[in-house]
Amino acid sequence: MPKLQPGVVAEWLKNQTDAIETNILKIKPLYGGASMETWLISADFNGGSFDGIIDLILRTDPDAALPQSIGALREFQVLQIVNSENIITPKPLFVDSEGILCGKPAFFMTSISGNPAVQTDNILFKDPKSIPTSFTKTIGRQLARIHNIDPAKTLINLLHSRGQQPRIEYFWEQLDQIPFSLPTIEWAIRWLNMNLSETNAPTLCHGDFRSSNIMRDNQTLTGIIDWEFAHYGNPLEDLGWFCARCWRYGNDTKRAGGVGELKDLMAGYEEEAHNTIDWSLLPYWEVNATVHWSIIAHQQGLRYCNDSKKSLELVLTGEKAAEIEYDLLEQIRNFKG
Repeated sequence: MPKLQPGVVAEWLKNQTDAIETNILKIKPLYGGASMETWLISADFNGGSFDGIIDLILRTDPDAALPQSIGALREFQVLQIVNSENIITPKPLFVDSEGILCGKPAFFMTSISGNPAVQTDNILFKDPKSIPTSFTKTIGRQLARIHNIDPAKTLINLLHSRGQQPRIEYFWEQLDQIPFSLPTIEWAIRWLNMNLSETNAPTLCHGDFRSSNIMRDNQTLTGIIDWEFAHYGNPLEDLGWFCARCWRYGNDTKRAGGVGELKDLMAGYEEEAHNTIDWSLLPYWEVNATVHWSIIAHQQGLRYCNDSKKSLELVLTGEKAAEIEYDLLEQIRNFKG
C-alpha cells in the first residue's frame, strides 16, 4: 500500500474545497476489501465547502488487481450514478485522475457510520440475532433499485457486460489464467453449462453484493460499499451471490446473506423491482456464485505470491479454496433446481 504524504493530501484537499487551510489529523489504512486499497483520512478544514473536521475515505487500485475489477475511476463514476438513484451509498466527492496523492488514480468519498451487517474478525463470526426482519427487506429493496437503474444512465461502455453464457465463458477465461489445473472447478463449470436456466434481461449488478459490504448502524442500513466489480449481468447473479452459503459467514440457517430469511429478502425486492425474478432459479445461481468465489480464492492466493505487502488475508483466502470447492460439490449433489 503506498505511503501517503499528509502535506500533499492536505494541499490537494484544500484546492478541491477552496479551504483557507487544511490539516490532516489521521491517515489510517483500512483492510478487508476484495482488492482496492483504502484509507480513512480525518481532515480539519478551515473555510471552504467543508468547514471543520471531516472523515473521508480514499480509494485506489492495488498493485495486483483482480481482473474483474473496473478500477478506481470507473468505480467513482458508478458511485455518482447510484448515489443519485435513492440507493444508500457513500457519496463520491473528488477524483485524482493524475495520481498525485498515491501515484495512481484515486478518489475520495464520504465515510459512513456503522459496521458490516455481518461482522467478521478474520475467521470469527458474530451472530446477527439483533437484525430485524425490516432490515432484510431493506436490503432487498436496495438491491432492486440497483437492478432498476436505466442502462443508459450507467455508461454501459464503461462496464463489463456478462450475460449468462458469456459468464460461463468468463469463468473458463479466468481459469485458463491460473497456472495449475483445477478439475473440480472445471467439472462444476461444465455442470453450469449443462444446467443453464432461463435468462433475465441484463441489469446493473453490484458484483460483490454480500452482507459484509452492507453497512449498518444498529438496525439502520447506512451504506452499500465496494462497487469495484460493478458490471452488467443477470440480476440473479447478485441474488445468488448474496444468498450463497459461502457468504453466510457460518450462519447457514439465514439464507439471505447470513442475516435474515429469504422470504423477507424476496418481499423487499419485489416491492421495488421492475423486473420479474423466477426465485426457483436461485439454487442454480448460488452454485454459480460458489464457482465464481472458488476461482477468486485461487486468484487471491496467487496475488499473495505477487504482492509485496504479503497480506495475510490474501494467503488465507487462497488456503480456503479447497474448502470452497468441497462446498461446491456438496451444493451440486444436493441441487434441486
